Amino acid sequence: MSNLCSSSDTIYILYGSQTGQAQCIAEDIYQECLDRRIDSVLLFCLDQHEKKFNINQVGKAIFIISTTGDGDPPDNAAKFVRKLKRKSVPRDYLSNLTYTLL
Repeated sequence: MSNLCSSSDTIYILYGSQTGQAQCIAEDIYQECLDRRIDSVLLFCLDQHEKKFNINQVGKAIFIISTTGDGDPPDNAAKFVRKLKRKSVPRDYLSNLTYTLL
């Protein structure tokens, strides 16, 4: 996992989407950042966690996540949510993360 992106100046746009709406919004935000010449921005689906990025190495994130059913996470974010809810995850696991949630 040494090739994971980990710059604290980079803005990570992270999405979870069941029907594609949250993905579309995330892609729009990403494109807006590029249009405004914000170069240090990355776009990932939450199912790419630990493959393309590691959330505990992210300094800034924008989360765009839809829910399904009775507030359940979308399928492509379910594993990520389960990981965060584990009792073995330290309380300060995301202490370095500045984020906004849409």
